[in-house]
Amino acid sequence: DWDDTVVPTPSVDLPPGAPSDAEVETKTLAWMKRAVIGLNLCPFAERPLKTKELSLHVARGDDPQTISEAVAEQLLRKRDERGTAFVIAPDFCPDDFDEYMAMVQFLEERVMTFHDLHGHVQIAAFHP
Repeated sequence: DWDDTVVPTPSVDLPPGAPSDAEVETKTLAWMKRAVIGLNLCPFAERPLKTKELSLHVARGDDPQTISEAVAEQLLRKRDERGTAFVIAPDFCPDDFDEYMAMVQFLEERVMTFHDLHGHVQIAAFHP
């Protein structure tokens, strides 16, 4: 059975009605168990959850620079430590798949290359 203990992220002031970071993390973890692991979408997803090497990080806002910096920070951390980091950006392009994929492409082609991360870490992108 999975341990639901993950590294929490601090909450920030949110617009009325927006889910808290804790709610976003809880829903993401449930989705990961149900879909990513349950449907075997990623055969490597279960291990970090079982070994407590999974961390969830909520990046707020819709600014591409803010989101890319949050992802870059986790990529750099995971270059030097074991485990898996989920960066969850609930406000970034939830209804614009093309813009979301442009961000993923930027991260893969520019950020990963700039920091020489290819071969050390990888990005597995999921859009709502």
